[in-house]
Amino acid sequence: MTIIKYIRGFIKTCPHLDEFHQGIGIDYLREDATAYMIENVPVDPIVKKFMDGGSIRQFAFNFSSREVYGSDVLENIENIGFFEHFSEWLEEQTDSRVLPELDARRMPLSVQATTPGYLYNNELDKAQYVIQCNFKYKQEA
Repeated sequence: MTIIKYIRGFIKTCPHLDEFHQGIGIDYLREDATAYMIENVPVDPIVKKFMDGGSIRQFAFNFSSREVYGSDVLENIENIGFFEHFSEWLEEQTDSRVLPELDARRMPLSVQATTPGYLYNNELDKAQYVIQCNFKYKQEA
């Protein structure tokens, strides 16, 4: 199974996801609010290489949502507040060692937000918000 599939399964367990969401797309964000997407971000996958051929690796990704957006300040605060809660949830999962389950050759190490959530793109009544994240794992030779 691919790393992005493991991450998608893991994120689906987040209690902060809107209960009426339209799923979590991969490189595709539905036009409907509320929708989520995981998008692979280019990064050198090898953080550290070991003499035995094993390595510490990383998978960088954006987690995005499409939300209702407009002049309602409280609604916009709630939109960005989701990402604050999401970031804290990632940190709690890493601290508790509750991480994506990988295959026998790979051991998860951490998953964290590397930026705060931010408004990426807005239209008249909907907006896309993004938070950049990083998943690290150890891979055997």
